[in-house]
Amino acid sequence: MKKQKNIIPYEFSGWFTLFLSEDWMVEQEEDLLNVYSKVNPKGVLQFSFYKKSKNNQCKNDELALQHLNNFISQFNIIIDETV
Repeated sequence: MKKQKNIIPYEFSGWFTLFLSEDWMVEQEEDLLNVYSKVNPKGVLQFSFYKKSKNNQCKNDELALQHLNNFISQFNIIIDETV
């Protein structure tokens, strides 16, 4: 009989709990969660999430544009707008 691996809960307070096998890894940045296998990793599963405040009643497309502009400025990405 195959031994069952330990299951480890990763709790993200106010959001959700993720239950993963012990051979998986979780790394969390500000608003990005990376999940990948410790054994022979071939990629990563990424979760990006945010909480929209009730006081900030902008439309979803405005919010997405704000998030994109923050990302662009954070990583000093140059956009060629002539294309």
